[in-house]
Amino acid sequence: MTSSTPDGRRGSRKGLRIAAALVTAALLAVAAYLWTTRLGPRIDSVSPRRIFLWALLVLFGCMVAMYGWRRGSLWRLRRGIQRERERLIERAIEVADALLGDAVRVVGVTLEWAVRAELIRDDLRDVEEYMSQLAKRPHLRQAMVAGADGLVIAASEPQLKGQRLDRVLADLPAPASDVQLSRGEGFLRAVVPVMGLESRLGTLVFDYAVTDLPARLRALASAGHE
Repeated sequence: MTSSTPDGRRGSRKGLRIAAALVTAALLAVAAYLWTTRLGPRIDSVSPRRIFLWALLVLFGCMVAMYGWRRGSLWRLRRGIQRERERLIERAIEVADALLGDAVRVVGVTLEWAVRAELIRDDLRDVEEYMSQLAKRPHLRQAMVAGADGLVIAASEPQLKGQRLDRVLADLPAPASDVQLSRGEGFLRAVVPVMGLESRLGTLVFDYAVTDLPARLRALASAGHE
């Protein structure tokens, strides 16, 4: 891809000079051929006006050819820049998603240890307080904890208490021993297993609201292209 740096511009100008030199050489060769084979013996019979018109036509043709070549070069340059911008944006989206996922996993593991300590003591008062306080934090939406039997024992929304977790939340992943992340409409959901020494004590679930970063970056790329 031709770059837009000074080196890229010097390369473009060098290519233009080379193309102009090749066109000029081709025109001189054609003129020499015509002079020696056809026009030479009849040059006196050709009117100066006709020669002038031919020269104008040749000059106009050269200008059109050079303009088309230049426009094509600029189009290829812009296309290359746009493809590179799109590649960088896709890479930025991947990196942002990875960093956000890592941050949510850290939060999930931290909460899991706090909830685990309370479940081992069979004290749900602090767990309920954790859930209500989580819902007040920026970007954190609903949060809940289900026991080993799958019933919600604490939630940021009190009306969810006592309901089955798999009925409250659709498309829950299969139980696993590590934090599981899934995307929803405008949020990132973390499903965190709360593990005891020998068995699973329950499941912690919370939704982290996220902005539509991919759409914003792609819109920015389109605006820059225009």
